[in-house]
Amino acid sequence: MLFKGYHVIVIPRDPQKTKKFTFSTSTVRGLFICVLMIFPLLLSATLAAFHYQHKWVQIQEKIAQEDQLIDQKEFLTGRMAQLERNLIHIEDSLGKLTQALDMEGGNVKGGVGPIDDEPAWVAKTRTASLSNQANLFLNASDVLHVNDFRTSLGNFDERLAGLESHINEIFQINRDKIRYLNSTPNLLPVNGFITSGFGVRRAPYSGQFKMHYGLDIASPMGTPIKAPAKGRVVFAKSDSGYGRKIVIDHGFGVTTLYGHASQIYVKEGDQVSRGAVIGAVGSSGSSTGPHVHYEVHVDGIPTNPFQFVGKPMVAFNNGSEKRNK
Repeated sequence: MLFKGYHVIVIPRDPQKTKKFTFSTSTVRGLFICVLMIFPLLLSATLAAFHYQHKWVQIQEKIAQEDQLIDQKEFLTGRMAQLERNLIHIEDSLGKLTQALDMEGGNVKGGVGPIDDEPAWVAKTRTASLSNQANLFLNASDVLHVNDFRTSLGNFDERLAGLESHINEIFQINRDKIRYLNSTPNLLPVNGFITSGFGVRRAPYSGQFKMHYGLDIASPMGTPIKAPAKGRVVFAKSDSGYGRKIVIDHGFGVTTLYGHASQIYVKEGDQVSRGAVIGAVGSSGSSTGPHVHYEVHVDGIPTNPFQFVGKPMVAFNNGSEKRNK
């Protein structure tokens, strides 16, 4: 009987070990059908493997990019913090420099309102915070590359270093001038009405014409009295007609006197800075009402305080109205 099917003969080098395999037609047909079914699955699995391998590579690249951005962010954060510290230091230096060189303060406007703590031009030179500058810089270009930002930060750092060096140079060159300006009483000690100026006037008690060696500035009881310049307190107690009196030695032969205080907040030997509160307005001693009697002496000679603080913006009437001593 003739066999219908397929024969597979395996002939090794040794002919005696030849093997023969016989497969029926139905078996071969079944194997072929299985191959046709399995092949698409294998092909799909292979394609999926390549696809996910590509995705994995992309994910690894993104992770590397994220790590790089994190490193750059940490670098920029450190640089920003360093620049912030430099700005604070430079702002402090600018504040000291402008305070030392500023001679515009101390005007009394109509006897009302505070003495300006800082002129307008100083406010305009105040440095904006680094965070605000960075936000403005980033908003100006949303597509700005991090490397460009790093370059800009480097340039900004160089400019700050140059500015700081210039400020230090100014301090060194003008050291003596700055010390003198810091010791110059270019502010008035309180806000208020000037009721009696420097010069000859009719005394409020005797009615006789006498020399008035300072300014009388009327202000509410308890108003803080502030030092017009840095110096050392050399007198801080009661003194007959002056009542509670304070005297500050500013160096360079300049002293200032404050009379009729209600309270004294300093003691002899204290070092005070410009703007420090040294006492409170009162009416102690020979006084007709709450005010500060303010004198400036240069080498022991009474001097008009407005030679230091400039011309007042109120008119004086030394002979026709009641005024404080």
